[in-house]
Amino acid sequence: YLAEKTGQLLPDSLADRKAVLEWLFWQASSLGPTMGQHGHFKLYAPHRIEYAQERFYDETVRLFGVLDAQLGRNEYIAGRTYSIADIAVFPWAQIYRAQGIDLPSFQHVLRWYEALKQRPALRKGMALAREELRAWSRGNPAAG
Repeated sequence: YLAEKTGQLLPDSLADRKAVLEWLFWQASSLGPTMGQHGHFKLYAPHRIEYAQERFYDETVRLFGVLDAQLGRNEYIAGRTYSIADIAVFPWAQIYRAQGIDLPSFQHVLRWYEALKQRPALRKGMALAREELRAWSRGNPAAG
């Protein structure tokens, strides 16, 4: 909605727009849910289920390989320009340590990740998100 409304972060050309939307949907249907399930079974499940942990870890690694191959062909996820696809994927890439992902083994994802971390607007947005989470945690004793 915001990309459409502002005319930013979503290309005008139909082919480029299609690429961005494909990768945005990839994040929403594959990377996010898989990493969410892996994180749940690894960090929060009340009972350790080895099969679930391994299954979602292996799929997370496979998806990082898909992303790495794509970033080996492009500067950004959907092509030559920074887009909402990069914005959607970055927070998931940022939790690679908690997920047990060896990020340096995905050299193109690592390059992309390090470059995005230097973007001032991204840094500002992530700082705001961290502050909102802290404020929520302070007001929610169950969150601690």
